[in-house]
Amino acid sequence: STLMLISGNMPGFAIIYTLGNVISLLSTGFLVGFKKQAKTMFAPVRWIASTVFIASMVATLVVAFL
Repeated sequence: STLMLISGNMPGFAIIYTLGNVISLLSTGFLVGFKKQAKTMFAPVRWIASTVFIASMVATLVVAFL
């Protein structure tokens, strides 16, 4: 994805970057369990960080395609 970023292919970079983050979340969910991961991500201490993380993935796609 870094090569796409350097070459100026923003939509390609955004797709691969976001896909990598989603795969990371899915793999962690597979290891600890999806229900436990969701509970942990949105615990009172972490819900702001989780929301910002998910919003930044969405924002990456929006900015790249606009």
